[in-house]
Amino acid sequence: MKDPAKKGGDQTLPGGDNDDVQFVFVRQESVSVYEVRDSVGDVVSIVIAEGVDEPEQFRARPVAEQDAMKMLALDEYYNGSKWEGPAEV
Repeated sequence: MKDPAKKGGDQTLPGGDNDDVQFVFVRQESVSVYEVRDSVGDVVSIVIAEGVDEPEQFRARPVAEQDAMKMLALDEYYNGSKWEGPAEV
């Protein structure tokens, strides 16, 4: 589980109708995300922040762009190297 303070998490949203979850903002260089946490604080899902904050704007993007954003976000979140570009030799 990530520490939101370490990654610049500075916003927590209530779960709306689902009062047993909360959304914790995680600022990333590529695409920022929200961690969806259950009532005990465990991360159960990760969603693109723009999809939560600006859903119409996110849905207006081409599907290929949405998929690319998801790949970048997950790659960075899980400390993958692909989002940073090719490794220097």
